[in-house]
Amino acid sequence: MLGGMKTDCTAGLKRSCASLLALLLAASFPAYSHDHDQVRRLRQAGKIVSLHHILKMAGRQIPGSVIEVELDERGEQLIYELEIIDSAGQVRKLLFDAADGSPLPEED
Repeated sequence: MLGGMKTDCTAGLKRSCASLLALLLAASFPAYSHDHDQVRRLRQAGKIVSLHHILKMAGRQIPGSVIEVELDERGEQLIYELEIIDSAGQVRKLLFDAADGSPLPEED
């Protein structure tokens, strides 16, 4: 029974985190700040990779806690920008090309 509760809590936490991240993502994308549905359309059209994919890659690169996610427009390129608190308590910034999920050079 305890195992089942853990699964239920984990699933609920994932749903809550996904909802929060979707709101942060929609709110932080300047070109589409008035229409979070546009971000969903970009994903459905295959123009950006899923946030889930980016979070998995980020976790492999720097284990820690994600504290911020943004989808930025830099010129013609869409960039996922994540801030993570690593195991040493340092805030690290990771960048990923939103079109294909490839990691970009880390910023200070």
